[in-house]
Order: sequence, then C-alpha cells, then structure tokens
Amino acid sequence: MNQINLQIFNLWKKYGHLSFRCMNRIPLFYSKPKKDCLLYVGLNPSFNEKFITKIEQENDINYNWKRDYLLTNKIIEKIVKIESGVKDENNNIYYKSYFGRLSRFAQKVGCDYEHVDIFFLRETNQTEVKKVIFDKGESLNEFAKAQIKLSFKIIEQTKPKVILVINALASKIYYNEFLRNQNINENGHYFTNIGREKIPTFLSGMLTGQRALDNYSLERLGWHIKQVIDKW
Repeated sequence: MNQINLQIFNLWKKYGHLSFRCMNRIPLFYSKPKKDCLLYVGLNPSFNEKFITKIEQENDINYNWKRDYLLTNKIIEKIVKIESGVKDENNNIYYKSYFGRLSRFAQKVGCDYEHVDIFFLRETNQTEVKKVIFDKGESLNEFAKAQIKLSFKIIEQTKPKVILVINALASKIYYNEFLRNQNINENGHYFTNIGREKIPTFLSGMLTGQRALDNYSLERLGWHIKQVIDKW
C-alpha cells in the first residue's frame, strides 16, 4: 500500500491550497487490506475532535496538515497503524461506535470484513464534504475523481466476496462511477467488475449514526447478503 499512500499524500500536496477545513487535516492512509471478505464502502472518514485529540496525545502525532508537511515513511506507518487500531476490537483505540456494528453485521452474514472510503478527507459534516467533491450541481471535480481512482485500486486489492456501500451519497456516486448504469438483477443486487470477476454489490444507507437503518431493515439486508454469499 506504500505506493497508494504516497499518491494520497501527493494529492494533498497538490490540492492543499483549497480553502476547506478538511484540507487542514491529514488524509486517510491505508494498511494492506484483508481479502475474501465483506467489503464495506463508506463515503469518507469522520473527524471526531475529542477522539482525534485522544489519539494525538497517546501517540505523539499531529493530525494537522500543512502543505509543506514532511510526512516521512515512519510517520505514515504510524498513522496506518492507528487506522488499523480503530478497526480492531482488541485495541484500546477501537472506534466501537462505528466499527462495532459493522463487525456484528459481518458476523451475522458469516465472514470477516474490510472497510474502504471512496474519499480520504476527514470531515463529519456531509454538507461540507459535498462542497469539497462537487463542482456546481453534483458533478465530481478533479480532486474527487483522483480520490475515486485510488479508492477503486484499494477495492480491487481486497478481492471481496461481496461489496456493501453504506452511505446514501456514497451509493449514488458508486453507482454512477462503477456500476455503469446497471439495472438491479434478479437476485436483488448489482455487480462490480474487478478484473474478470463480477462481485455482488449492494447499495444502502448508513448502518450507524442518527440516520442508520432500523434494526428490521438491517436484519433483512443481512439475510439477503448471506443468501448471496452462501450461493456464490
């Protein structure tokens, strides 16, 4: 993943002049992804100031970005280790409020999971995210397109059993960028083409937070995905 992380870093160097608060924050970097699993695809990493401050204090690191910031490989490796830790339930920095429900859902469908965001900017307010990724209307700008190109490379590396997009806006973008105007098939899902493989793909709203699916809709979604995995 070193090459992809370097490209993410270079994107922030190139677009660091953009006057959005998320551009003052270190972007999301990735460790080598798990393979052959349920792949969650989100919109972008959130920015919980209280949680980030705790991470900074405990790990002697600063999430503040400067365009001339010298991110050495050692610093990037530390950030990557932190990103892995927030998804690990055995780690003291585990972000349970988000990844806890994702973990339980994956267990119910019978497989491990991985998580990828299509954008790397850290921002909780989706209205602010839209300002960064869209030109006028809902046309993705060049900065957004460059991030999507890299995120799909990560998606390809996971070689997932099934893909579940877990944000309404992310689902809309994912459909337009990767599903090529497909119609939903007779089994109730789409396909993402990864190499010669066709990966069953589900588009959904959020599984966590105030706008999360209710428990009954989540149960039905889990049943549906498990049916597809068992037959695939």
